[in-house]
Amino acid sequence: MPFTREQLRRPPLVEALLEVQASPTVPYPLVPGALNQRLSKTYPHAEQVHTFAVGDIQLQMPPTVATIRLKSPDGKRLVQIGPEVLTVNMVGDYGQYETFQAAMRDALDAFYEIARPGPPRRLGIRYINLVEERFLSGRDPLHIDASFPGTVLPEKKAFGMRAVFPFGDAHGELAIAAARPHALADGRTGCLLDFDFFSTNPGEMTVAQILAWAKEAHDVIYQAFRASLGASTYSQLL
Repeated sequence: MPFTREQLRRPPLVEALLEVQASPTVPYPLVPGALNQRLSKTYPHAEQVHTFAVGDIQLQMPPTVATIRLKSPDGKRLVQIGPEVLTVNMVGDYGQYETFQAAMRDALDAFYEIARPGPPRRLGIRYINLVEERFLSGRDPLHIDASFPGTVLPEKKAFGMRAVFPFGDAHGELAIAAARPHALADGRTGCLLDFDFFSTNPGEMTVAQILAWAKEAHDVIYQAFRASLGASTYSQLL
């Protein structure tokens, strides 16, 4: 039975993001400035990212790496652009899904109008969570684990794993990465649960179709997230 979405008092969300990998038909150097101007009310701060040099020689980054970041005043909303990629990022808990959806719509509308990209090569919706160790003390904290031969090994100290699951009805695949213990830069430690729902070469898509796909992807991820948590852990997050 599907889980009903509930707003958590202690949400474990670190970051949610939409990624669109597609090549603009407009020359890329014209895109970042126009996108910045179009979105400046919501994202007034612009900066270069992921640029590296050896001496005076600028290193060439892969085209799917973002090089320009647009930021909201509080730094919790981002739009990032590279030669063949657009991402919309929400840092920390954003409340209702409609908030994320509206941010995606604004950025996609601007990107498609300005860059006029070809068919996407990859679409991705990703939710990165850290369930803090203090919430994992119950008898059945997680329904994710890694199994190893206990006959010759001591009790494991840590684990990390990744698995991929196909979802034909939702037109994509869900990759789940888990690691425990995992530490964030702010000092929090716990279990990393990273859900990445993606579609490769989905064909020509409008903004409306991408948003509809993203909603399906979000729903798949939410069900997987809820199913990954034991009852005792989930009750502490409510």
